[in-house]
Amino acid sequence: MGTSSRLPLPAQSTAILIGTASYDSPEIPDIRSITGNLSDLRAALAHDRSGGFAQGRTHVFADADESLRPRVAELAADARDTLLVYFGGHGWVEPDGRLYLGLRTTEPSLRRYTSLPYDDLRAMVIDSPARRRLVVLDCCFSGRAIDMLGDGDDAAGQLDISGTYVLTATSATRMAHAPDGMRNSAFTESLLGVLRDGIEHGGELIRVADLFPHVRSRLASKGLPEPQQRGTNTIGELALARNPRHPHPQGPPEHRTGPRRLST
Repeated sequence: MGTSSRLPLPAQSTAILIGTASYDSPEIPDIRSITGNLSDLRAALAHDRSGGFAQGRTHVFADADESLRPRVAELAADARDTLLVYFGGHGWVEPDGRLYLGLRTTEPSLRRYTSLPYDDLRAMVIDSPARRRLVVLDCCFSGRAIDMLGDGDDAAGQLDISGTYVLTATSATRMAHAPDGMRNSAFTESLLGVLRDGIEHGGELIRVADLFPHVRSRLASKGLPEPQQRGTNTIGELALARNPRHPHPQGPPEHRTGPRRLST
């Protein structure tokens, strides 16, 4: 493990978890597992012994409408050290070639205008003063977000800048998996599995660089689509949690805020 590996600075870091499990339109199928994704990710990221984020700075937006945009932008602007943004739900690529993220109020015939354009979410991340930025997308065609990193027609919209990392559930052309009756979608379940179970023979911290190969291995063992990633500079050294399999002290870090909770 690199000497620069560390957890986010809790008082200067923010995690934003966005997910759409239910849709107003009957033409868009609900994804019940997204509810479990949001709850379980918050518990893992803000766990009082192993999580890398403070509970009071880990925010959940469930089944939101377009009003979430200024709220997310405000929270992103408040992060100075680390910003993590997660989205789980439906994703679509429209004729303009762009990725759109489903909101509760998305209209099927007007998806381009009633969804959250990934461009908008990307702009909020870019505008954040956080030194390290991570985007995690669990939706169909989410790899399009990585393809968009190379787009040269909008320099101000590039996410391929210093200290950034994008992790997606699938490639730009594959569907994500959310099996009926499961608490979590396939990709997020694998992500949670690494955070909860830890990495055998790993270091004290679970770095971004460690996360991807283990998530990919879990998905491959089930014959599921391969996740995608892209990062810049030394972002891979950033840790998201303590490694439960490492024999480090398990006492609660001094920086944790909010009520203590039992292990999940």
